[in-house]
Amino acid sequence: MNKPKILVLVSHYIPGKKCGGPIKSIQMICSNLCKIYHFRIVTFDRDLHETTPYPNIKMGSWNKTESSEVFYLKKNFFYFLQLYEILKSDQYKLIYTSSLFDKNMTIFVLLLNRFKFITDKKIIIAPRGELFTEALNFKKGKKKIFLFLSNLLGLYKNIIFHATSEIEKETICKGLNINNDKVKVASILTLNEEQILNLPTLKHPIANQKLKIIFLARISKDKNLPFAIDVLSHLKIDVIFDIYGYLEDQEIWDLCQDKISKLPSNIRATYLGSVEQNFVKPLISEYDIFFLPTFAENYGHVIAESLLVGTPTLISDNTPWRNLEELGFGWDVNLNEKSKFVEIIEEFSQTSIDYRFKTRERIRTEILTKIHNEEILNENVNLFKW
Repeated sequence: MNKPKILVLVSHYIPGKKCGGPIKSIQMICSNLCKIYHFRIVTFDRDLHETTPYPNIKMGSWNKTESSEVFYLKKNFFYFLQLYEILKSDQYKLIYTSSLFDKNMTIFVLLLNRFKFITDKKIIIAPRGELFTEALNFKKGKKKIFLFLSNLLGLYKNIIFHATSEIEKETICKGLNINNDKVKVASILTLNEEQILNLPTLKHPIANQKLKIIFLARISKDKNLPFAIDVLSHLKIDVIFDIYGYLEDQEIWDLCQDKISKLPSNIRATYLGSVEQNFVKPLISEYDIFFLPTFAENYGHVIAESLLVGTPTLISDNTPWRNLEELGFGWDVNLNEKSKFVEIIEEFSQTSIDYRFKTRERIRTEILTKIHNEEILNENVNLFKW
């Protein structure tokens, strides 16, 4: 029996090269559901802010991966003609697009749908937390104008939205002024069976070693790296602080470099570049604490990856990962309580090596049952049923 074909649209996608966000979510949907659905992904031929295409890709045809096929569009003025030809194909009855505000993909599809250039298609949009207050505060004016005009033009008529939690469902309904039945909830998929089998071996911390803290995320305003550096500047203990991530915002990175240059001698902070997806979990497993004081996170794949290797996470309370201290997974703290972040790191540095290792074992055992189960898989299967 032929599997139903689902067309997935995302501006930037290359398997194995990205950490977190919509790309990771799409990878996990495809790898977990590829036996049920045939996924075809349309994306651009280059990464965000890059001028050269990805290496080793075929243009103008479908590139096969283990769980999907990928079509790379040449990023030029005429890309929309090729995209339109793909969209109107009778092969696809369902179009899934990531990001509400993506002008190159989502808005183009909404306009085609509204003015009936494509018909008989079910369209699902995954806002990925873009309607949460914290996320809307970035470029707030432009987003408000867009949402007003979208409602005025009726762009969301006959559109289904993908929420990753009941809280996000409420946010989408309120933000777009739509009914509950237009939003389907399907929790984020974090792992597939192969990845569970290949989780890195837990390593016993080394005695008398400086406390090692890792920040791994895009270097951008919303990930709040300057705040993390400010917290470290107040510590009295010796700390190795390693920063990994794509340099997306040069202005933020310039600010970070200035703050790093003023850190006391007991804090050694180093930027070590980007990390390919296959190396994320083994890398985080080398550290005592994963630190991400983010302004907003719809899910936070890298938080899950930290917990999967047993590394306690120190994050803001602006993510779905809440009550971490009660669960024994780490800490989620309000950003207005900077001194609390300092206190947590100082106190953790005093724990024994045996305590840290036993904590790692327990975190990994317990997190697996929470993020990979039949209920979550079924939610995602049902998301694409029509």
